[in-house]
Amino acid sequence: MYAHQIMARKVPSTTPDSTILDAANIMLRHHVSGLPVVDRDGAIAGIVTEGDFLHRSEIGTERKRNWLMTFILGPGKWAEDYVSEHGRKVSEIMTRAPVTVAEDAPLTTLVELMEKKRQAAAGDSRRQTCRHYHPQQPAANGGESCTRRT
Repeated sequence: MYAHQIMARKVPSTTPDSTILDAANIMLRHHVSGLPVVDRDGAIAGIVTEGDFLHRSEIGTERKRNWLMTFILGPGKWAEDYVSEHGRKVSEIMTRAPVTVAEDAPLTTLVELMEKKRQAAAGDSRRQTCRHYHPQQPAANGGESCTRRT
């Protein structure tokens, strides 16, 4: 079996300039745990997942660091975490350069990458995203359903 056999052609996505509230609403509306982040040309710029929403100042879950951890990690890591915890745009919290695979990659390669990198893998061509096969789940846009090709 190959990646293209479980690849959905039309999936919900967001843009780097979208607000995190908009991205969260898309995820809730479509019952997905992550979204590809696409640029103006439709190329994959990153991925935003539920995990990116865990440490947020609005809900009181930002990381609490003592002076020793701040010293060990350095000001760069502290600043990066601060932006992620207080960011308002998808570009501020997304994972950049997500794992990608070619359409003709064996499914075993895709699974190994997903297990190793702990994130969904995205198709390496524009507007194509791999996701788990869900036989009952319709495509997010109401179009083609996610059924296995034979």
